[in-house]
Amino acid sequence: MAEPSTGTGRYMTLEEVAAELGFKSRSAVYPRIYAGELAAVAIGENGRGLRVLRSSFEEYCKRLERDGAKRFGRAT
Repeated sequence: MAEPSTGTGRYMTLEEVAAELGFKSRSAVYPRIYAGELAAVAIGENGRGLRVLRSSFEEYCKRLERDGAKRFGRAT
């Protein structure tokens, strides 16, 4: 599994996203892309290399945190 992202660059690999979210593999990222939860772009020949926009990933994390705070309350 890839090391967690350093927070630099415009795009993240699926491996970086998976590592940041604690998923075992990049395959767990695809459903979030296809559901519109994460914005991705096709990079490379024939568009086979998907990358997630870092800004989309950051917004996704903020949504998760807001939803968690609503559901479980904020830790003090």
